[in-house]
Amino acid sequence: MAPEPSPDPAPVAPTPAAPSGPDVVGAIVSAAADQVARLVQPAAATAVAVTFGFPLVLTLAVTVFLAVQHRLDARDPKLRLAPQSNVETAVRFREESEL
Repeated sequence: MAPEPSPDPAPVAPTPAAPSGPDVVGAIVSAAADQVARLVQPAAATAVAVTFGFPLVLTLAVTVFLAVQHRLDARDPKLRLAPQSNVETAVRFREESEL
C-alpha cells in the first residue's frame, strides 16, 4: 500500500505592517476601543454613567472656576502690583552708609 500524500499546508495570511507616524495613535485607540467594546456590557456602562455624573460636573465646574478666576484676578489692580515670585519679595539689606 502506498503512503497517502500529505495535505498542503494552509495558506498563511500576511501579517499587517506595523503602523507608523500618526497611524500609531489611531491603531492604539482603535485596538483599545475594540477591547472595551468586547468587555464592557451596556447595562454596566449606563449604570456607571448615571452615578458618575456628579463628579464629572463638579470637576468641570472647578475647572471653569479656575479659568475664570485667573482672568478676574488679572483685572484687579492690587493683585497686578503684587509680587509674582519669591525673588521680588526678597528685601535687600543695605549698609548704614547707603542710607
